[in-house]
Amino acid sequence: MKYLNCLLSAFFITVCCSLFTVVNATNFQLMVAEPTLYLPIIGDPFESREAKITPEEYPLAQQLRHLLTQLKYQEALTVLNEYKIQSDVLSPAMYLLIAQIQMQLTQFDHAEKNYIAALKIMPDLVRAHEGLSIVYISLKQPKKAQKSLIKAISLGANNAQSYAQLAYLNMKLNSPLSAIYAYQQALMLDPGNANIRNGLLYALTRSKQFEAAASLLEQMLIENSTKADLWIQRANLALETKDNAKALSSIEVAIRLGNKKTETYQLAAQIHLTEKNYSRAVTLLNSLINTNQLSMNSFNKLLPWLLKEEQWSHAEKLITAMNLNVDVKKSSQYTSDDKSRLLHYQGVLAESKNNKLRAESFFKKAIQLDPSNGDSLISLARVSTELNNVAHAELLYQRAERFDEVKLSAMLGRAQIYIDQQQYEQALQLLRQTRKAFPQRHDLDVNIHTLASIVNNKA
Repeated sequence: MKYLNCLLSAFFITVCCSLFTVVNATNFQLMVAEPTLYLPIIGDPFESREAKITPEEYPLAQQLRHLLTQLKYQEALTVLNEYKIQSDVLSPAMYLLIAQIQMQLTQFDHAEKNYIAALKIMPDLVRAHEGLSIVYISLKQPKKAQKSLIKAISLGANNAQSYAQLAYLNMKLNSPLSAIYAYQQALMLDPGNANIRNGLLYALTRSKQFEAAASLLEQMLIENSTKADLWIQRANLALETKDNAKALSSIEVAIRLGNKKTETYQLAAQIHLTEKNYSRAVTLLNSLINTNQLSMNSFNKLLPWLLKEEQWSHAEKLITAMNLNVDVKKSSQYTSDDKSRLLHYQGVLAESKNNKLRAESFFKKAIQLDPSNGDSLISLARVSTELNNVAHAELLYQRAERFDEVKLSAMLGRAQIYIDQQQYEQALQLLRQTRKAFPQRHDLDVNIHTLASIVNNKA
C-alpha cells in the first residue's frame, strides 16, 4: 500500500512541477530588420544615353531644366501637361521625364502610364524599365517590379543598385537563394556598400546558410565592431546553431554598445536563466520592471523558470519589484488576472518557506480575483490537504478539473486524496477516467493496474 501511495505521490509532484511552463531560449529570437531598399533619385533625362529629345523640344527642355534645378516639380509637371495637350507627339525622353516627376510627387499610377508610353515607342529603353520597377515597388506589386527589373538588367543595366533591388524583390517573393546571387553580383560592383552586405547577410540567414552568414558577419564586425545591430545578428546566428554561450556574449556586447531594447534584455535574461546565471538574469529583468517595460505576459514566461529551479531569493526579488509596479506605478495597466497571478507567485514563495497558512491566504485571494486561476486552485487544494481540510481540497480539485491546462493535475490530486483515505474503488474509477481523458499518459497504467489488484483482492 505504501508503494502505491508513494508511486502516485511522486507522479503527482512531477505533474505539478510541469505547471511552470518555461520557454526555451531558442524559441525566442530578436527581430532584425529586413534589408532596406534605397530607391535612386531622379536622373537627368536630358543626359540620357538611351533616349533623346527632339529639336522641337529643346526650348521646353531649357525651361524645365530651370524648374527642376529649383525642385519645382509641380510647376514643371504643369508645363509638361500643357505641352502634351498642344503637341501630337512626345519623344520617349519626355514621357520618361513626366513619369520621373510624377514619381517625385508620388503619383505612381500616372507614372506607370507614362513609362509604358515611352516603352511603346522605344521598347528597349532601359531607364523606363528601371523606372517601372520602382513604380511597382512603390505600389507593392513585387512580381511586376521583378519582371521589369530583370528586363532592365537583360538590356544592360548591370549596376550594383539594380542587382540590389532585384535581390530585395527576390527576398520579398520568398526566393532567398536567387536573392543571394543578386546580392553577390551587387557586392562585386560595390564592395563597400553596407546596405548590400546587410541584405546578403539577411538572405544567407533566411536560406539557412549559417556558416557563410557567420563568415560574412565576422568580416563586417572587423570593419565595424561598434555597431550593435551586427552583434544582434551574431547572436541570432549563434541561437540558430544552438550556441547559447556565443549568443549570450554577443547580446551583452550589443547591450554595452547601447542596445537597450526590451526584447534584447528579455532574450539576454532568458539565456542567462538557461545557463544558470541567475543574478545577471534578475538584474536585467529588474531593470525592465523598474522602467515598466516588462509585460505581465513576459513575466509569466520567465519567472516560473526561477520557481522551477527553486531559486526562491531571486524569484522573490522579481515578484517584489513587479508587485510594486502593479500597486504603485502603473496599476491601471494590469488586469485582475495579472494581479491574481502575482498573488499566486507570492503563495508559492510562502509555501517554499513552509508557511502554509500564509500560502493559503495568497492562493485564496488569487482565486477571488480570478476564479479561473487553475494553478491557484491546485495549489490551494494541495495546501488544504496538508492542513487536513480534505473535503475542501476535494472540492477545489473538482473545480480545477474544468480548466484544461490543469485538468490532469486536478484529477490526479483528487485520486491521491481517495488513495490516502483508502477509497480505492473511487480512486480506480477516477484514474480510469483520467487515462481516458489523457490517452497519451501510458505511465498511469501501472497505478491503475495496482489499484485494480487491490480492489479485486478486497472483493
